[in-house]
Amino acid sequence: MNAPLKLGQSILRREDRRFLTGRGRYADNTAPSSALAVLFLRSPHAHARLIGIDKSTALASPGVAAIYTADDLLADKVGHLPAISEIKDAAGNRHREPMHLPMPPGKVRHVGDIVAMIVAKTLDQARDAVEALDVEYDALPAVVTVAQALAPGAPLLHDDAPGNLMCRWGKGDAGATDAAFARAAHVTSLAIRSPRQIVHYMETRAAWSAYDPADDVVTVTFSSQGVQIPHRLMCERVLNLPKEKLRLVTEDVGGGFGPKYPITAESTLIAWATRKLKRGLRWTCERAELAQSDSHARDLLASAALALDAGGKFIGLRVKAQANYGAYVSMFAPTIPTTSHPGDPHRLRLRLHQHRAGRRHPRGRQARGAVPARTPSRHRRSRDRPHAGRAAPPQPAERRRDALCGGKRLYLRRRRLREAVRDGAESGRRVWLRPSTRSQRNGRQASRPWPFLPSARHRRHRR
Repeated sequence: MNAPLKLGQSILRREDRRFLTGRGRYADNTAPSSALAVLFLRSPHAHARLIGIDKSTALASPGVAAIYTADDLLADKVGHLPAISEIKDAAGNRHREPMHLPMPPGKVRHVGDIVAMIVAKTLDQARDAVEALDVEYDALPAVVTVAQALAPGAPLLHDDAPGNLMCRWGKGDAGATDAAFARAAHVTSLAIRSPRQIVHYMETRAAWSAYDPADDVVTVTFSSQGVQIPHRLMCERVLNLPKEKLRLVTEDVGGGFGPKYPITAESTLIAWATRKLKRGLRWTCERAELAQSDSHARDLLASAALALDAGGKFIGLRVKAQANYGAYVSMFAPTIPTTSHPGDPHRLRLRLHQHRAGRRHPRGRQARGAVPARTPSRHRRSRDRPHAGRAAPPQPAERRRDALCGGKRLYLRRRRLREAVRDGAESGRRVWLRPSTRSQRNGRQASRPWPFLPSARHRRHRR
């Protein structure tokens, strides 16, 4: 029996030797060589009607096993890739969620939208077949910014989303917020733009599949951040399969940050086509197509106003924002820049008002961990604090620190700090920072004595 670990003892990571000796099991590395290669033809247009697809010449190319388009999905009654979170407007109406098939019928809505799926013996043969495909597009006007998408007369992305508006969402007590601003001694305002981002992880998305004819089971191994929710959605909402007929497997993952969590068109098409062909398939996203196919993040315009009383205490916050959801609404997109707002530690009178719009780029979603601010709303709040500190009337340093750091909590922390230092001085011993639960679990040793304020790293662990 292993000896119990002691607090602060280093823990040997089990996976390091395997990774450092090249034995990691990533999706692209574990795909069998016998699997057929998959290549997706993607739209070069941000907005266009699909007039026709002639695949006769491409089907006759050497090594080609199949070419699928949106018509095949409609024939098999393949379903919509859904969002599982929701937001509502002031009238209680759910956000608009236009149809999102893995391959869109009749119209493409962003550069990189999948037009056709080519299956061939080798990847080079699939590339040759793509060159032989004859696709006719009717290019339509496209917009770039959220303001352009919401402008009167803007090109309509989805017929069932008038004005390109996904939802007009709000949160907070408007009356109390107005009252707080009316009695404020000082109001500071700030306009910011959180730019659009795309995650470039070390391992791009990849998937390969196997078919078991004895049990009629399809197994898809893919790079993801979790298989339970995509498995349920694929079976119940998209492919209409009994859950025991589809297995999803994820082994090692070379970076995720959010975009590898939701159900995606590519992994869904791999599962669907594997059952049709009864053959194993393999696909790896090329670095050049990553920005066209992966979910983007951020892209939010916001103007915020912060009300302070004569003592510098925050008493009200008012935010108006326009957020970009992209061409389609992905799995968690509705709530990430809206209801995921963490609330305010200073018990502000809060009013948030946001317009959620669609635009011509891939699905919009928050990429977790990509930058220090996890959500645009938290980013706005963090940006307001130092701005208010510079603009507010001069205050004693103690009051200013209390206002910006959460007065009551900071006071209690300081009182415990003084008591610990006093007790330590009386007993002639040094007082050390107590490790948090997360520090204990990760085997990190706390090495900063109490006479100093905890570092940012320790404060982060103590939350």
